[in-house]
Amino acid sequence: MAISKEDTIQAIKLSQIIQDHFDKNKNCGSLSTNDMYEFIYKKGISNWDKNSTGKFKDFLKKLSNNNALDLIPQCRAESTGRSVSWYFESTPGKVIKARKLVPLSEAKNVVAN
Repeated sequence: MAISKEDTIQAIKLSQIIQDHFDKNKNCGSLSTNDMYEFIYKKGISNWDKNSTGKFKDFLKKLSNNNALDLIPQCRAESTGRSVSWYFESTPGKVIKARKLVPLSEAKNVVAN
């Protein structure tokens, strides 16, 4: 199943929050999915409930299957047979930053074609 625009937005938000966590916790090393999900849940950025670590892993798998895991550059997968373990590490400078978009009608200095 392909990722949607909403999935892309969700992944970028997750990436920004994950990197913010690492930036604020400089001594933090690699984190497991469970540890990272607890932090994400507390931030309230997804509609997943407290016990939805499985949904988080499914989301990561969906990104990976669609070659879109780079939207969360802090995430890496380690395959062990049929199982995949997800780990998170700081990647300063690789996070996609959201831009404030302005409607074209309000943009200044736009060159018409």
